Amino acid sequence: MRFCILSFIFILSAFTLFAVQEKPSVNEIRDLYLIAGEDSKFRQQFIDYFIEKPPVLPVEQAYFATAILMSSEIQKGKINQYLTFKKGKQMLDSVIAQYDNIAEIRYLRFAVQENIPGFLNYDNRDEDKTILFNNLNSIQNINHLALKNAVKNTLLNSNHLSISEKEKIKHLHLIDF
Repeated sequence: MRFCILSFIFILSAFTLFAVQEKPSVNEIRDLYLIAGEDSKFRQQFIDYFIEKPPVLPVEQAYFATAILMSSEIQKGKINQYLTFKKGKQMLDSVIAQYDNIAEIRYLRFAVQENIPGFLNYDNRDEDKTILFNNLNSIQNINHLALKNAVKNTLLNSNHLSISEKEKIKHLHLIDF
């Protein structure tokens, strides 16, 4: 009996340890997103991260969809590029449909749409901008200074914001926790 209990505890501990190690870190994902956005060589690494650690949380799912969208650019052939783009777009829109008030998810779609050609007919920036402005406090509460700066810079460089909206963004206090 004692052996069975000890075996059960050992198996449960091993399973818990394994499950904890496999859980993705949102800040790790944010780091990969920022690196992949700057250097296309890291886009495959961004996708591979989610193969090893499948996304669970809505924000993680949105980053995975964004990784797929970003990887469409490095696919061989226009058809593969378009199909990959379409898959990422559907995934991101699905996450947003379920969790429409999460500002970080809206930022991801806004940032993608800022960087794609217009002929892809994927533009929800006005809608996303509204959610972002209504939830600026949640952006300020993100525990990742580099991402907060990326959000601020993306909005300041966007042609979809008025001068008064850009002034409001300029005054955001970005403090890392």
